Amino acid sequence: MALTMIVGILAVLTVAGTSVMVYTSENVRNAGRSANDGDAYSLAEAGMSYALSVLENASDPKVSTLLPGTTVNLGNGTATYSGTINASYVWTLTSVGSIPNPAGAPIKRTLHRTVNVVGLNSGADGASWSRFYQDSTSSCLTIDSNTFVTNVATRGDLCLRNGGAITGANTTVDVGGNVSIIGPDTTTTKSAGSGAGWTSSGNIVSSNNSDASTSIAGAATSANLDGTNFSMGIPSTAIVRGVSARIERASSVGNALKDADVRLLKNGSPAGNDKAVTSSYWPTSDTYRTYGSGSDLWGTTWTASDINASNFGLRLTATNTGIFSSSNIQDPATGTGSTWTSPGNVLTNNSSYATKSLSAGVSSGTLDATSYSMALPAGATVTGIQARIDRKTSVSSTIRDFTVQLLKAGSAVGNNKAATGTNWGTSDAYATYGADGDLWGTTWTQSDVNASNFGLRLVAKNNSGSSSATASIDHMELTVYYDYYQTSTATVDHAEITVTHTADTNGIGTSGTNIQEANIGGTCTYNGGGAHDPCTSADHVYSTAINKVAAAANPALTMPSVDFNYWWANAKPGPKHFCTNPNPGISTSFFDNDAGSTSVSNHSLPGNGEMTPTNSDYTCQVVENGTLVGELSWNHTTHVMTILGTVFIDGDFRFDDDGQVVHYQGRATLMSGGHDEIDEVVCAGGSGTTLATSCLSDMSNWDLSQNYMVLMSKEDNEYDQGGTSCGGSPPSCYGGYLPAGFQGVMYSTAECAIHQNFQDSGPVICNTIDLPEESGDNPTFYTFPFTGNLTDGQKYANTATATSFELDVGPQDG
Repeated sequence: MALTMIVGILAVLTVAGTSVMVYTSENVRNAGRSANDGDAYSLAEAGMSYALSVLENASDPKVSTLLPGTTVNLGNGTATYSGTINASYVWTLTSVGSIPNPAGAPIKRTLHRTVNVVGLNSGADGASWSRFYQDSTSSCLTIDSNTFVTNVATRGDLCLRNGGAITGANTTVDVGGNVSIIGPDTTTTKSAGSGAGWTSSGNIVSSNNSDASTSIAGAATSANLDGTNFSMGIPSTAIVRGVSARIERASSVGNALKDADVRLLKNGSPAGNDKAVTSSYWPTSDTYRTYGSGSDLWGTTWTASDINASNFGLRLTATNTGIFSSSNIQDPATGTGSTWTSPGNVLTNNSSYATKSLSAGVSSGTLDATSYSMALPAGATVTGIQARIDRKTSVSSTIRDFTVQLLKAGSAVGNNKAATGTNWGTSDAYATYGADGDLWGTTWTQSDVNASNFGLRLVAKNNSGSSSATASIDHMELTVYYDYYQTSTATVDHAEITVTHTADTNGIGTSGTNIQEANIGGTCTYNGGGAHDPCTSADHVYSTAINKVAAAANPALTMPSVDFNYWWANAKPGPKHFCTNPNPGISTSFFDNDAGSTSVSNHSLPGNGEMTPTNSDYTCQVVENGTLVGELSWNHTTHVMTILGTVFIDGDFRFDDDGQVVHYQGRATLMSGGHDEIDEVVCAGGSGTTLATSCLSDMSNWDLSQNYMVLMSKEDNEYDQGGTSCGGSPPSCYGGYLPAGFQGVMYSTAECAIHQNFQDSGPVICNTIDLPEESGDNPTFYTFPFTGNLTDGQKYANTATATSFELDVGPQDG
């Protein structure tokens, strides 16, 4: 029995042992297959990585022949990958990993993945958008009176004016052309330190009623009065903008003296234009006259050394051009006439007569009156002579004039003024001959009329046919009219010069606080200094690194591109994709009015394009497959604009209600086929209708991960305050007008004009940027967050025409 049991037990154990061996061998085989399958999967993943690497490294990942079937040996197996691309630029990638199987067919794993090739704009990165950039090389990017604490770049020249500056420890400045830094204008006024040329010339150094003087005869010009040693002391690098002079002067005789010459002295000699005012006389009491201005260089050029020299100065000469008109009425002292009785009676009007009896048809002899004692002053100019003769006849209608002439040097000259057709009366009456302005047909000097033989001749005639008559002469008077000069004393109490010139200023960085980096392709000029390179702190370029980099070699000097035509066709909402929600509150032509007949943006919409009407709302949404892909909405009650995606308006759009507060919520690109304008306060985030709810109190503080609007246009833009005036102080009233501002990005392929007191926090990227200086009313530019997370409108372009790409890799299966 025991033997039987032992044999049985052995038999059972033998069967059991055989089973264990069989099961162990099977498990080993299964484990081997599982390991080979994992290896094949890993090889397939490696092949997929090869395929993705080919696309990622391709200059144009749209080329359909990039991924032919390709097998690579990897470890103990192979990976075979390939790909095909469809018309929408979507790749379908396939990768097969294969492990040899000695017992049968190779062990394989197959993976699939889609990759969408997406076109990118050039410059589709945060650094290209987080800056102040001008693309044009035809105009200088001029920063006038503003301070920028942000990256600044221009392909052309950079001009900092009137204290305009760029600061910030992390700021980079890139300039393709030249840098010019010119400080704000200031004035230096100094009095002359010495004078020369007139009596007591040194008295011109101050206004104290002690004068430099000179006597000037009529029609004469004075000697030069030179004021020098002004000790201007302007900075050696200053640019001279203009020179004005003030002279305190007077004349002892009114209406006599005028400026003859007023010039600046350069190196001791007259230079440039004569500023003499020849149209008016000097006054008779000390009075200042100003010559030149803060923008007048007197027709020449000036350096700081010219102005600071001791022989820089001012020259004055005066002329006595005062002409005085007068007249001298005189009676003769002598009367002669051999045929007249008592010719001496013509000296006065006293009813004592010189007489001559005349038969019918007979003329008298000459009756001469002389020795008039005119005593005209030296230099006098005779302008006219008038004669008056008091005469009568004894018989009516008998006696007439026969000769009335003036005597020069005792001889009759000039015109005969006899009134031969007029009968004398029978009672005393004066007859007048000549006048002021009448020289009796000849010329006269002062000595001619002052001579004793200057006089008046009369010959009478009896014109009756039968009657005799007596001619009686009571008085023969002469008046000489003349102009004359009068000697005048010129006095100058004070001579002063004001030079308008540039002051010292900050530039790029400040002394002791560098910017991070300056890459400059051209030269640097500070105030009046010469242009040179490389730029240094002497040019007021303070930077931790200053590099000489040609524009063509500087990748920062490229304007980010925008594909307007692509987004015209693909914006949602936009010309090709109108709102999908009912009753959006806008017309179907809000985005375009000829989208059905054209294929590109063409600025088809005329008119204003007001985005934020004050009395109405709108809500435009585009929903696809249950997903909201784009929105543009406005609530005029809360003043909230909601935006999403990329919106395209093929015309002008404006935020045009002066001073209105707008809060946009969302991230989006708002594109224009025309012009943009902002006259409102457009803030990133928030809500509310008043300025107190706006961003004006903290323009730099906005979160672009939540609220970020990019304004893009193809044509010129303007960002200002509009025309509505107001009173008070910021933030309610800037420069007398309602405020305007923006938190976001401004972009244009044309010009961006930013002026008045516009408040801006955000990048500005335009072909040209105009920042006009307007009498102290200047925009303010605030810091802004880095724009790393771009909107679709900034980033994406038409894949078919793009030169840069992004791969949108789908999930893997298999």
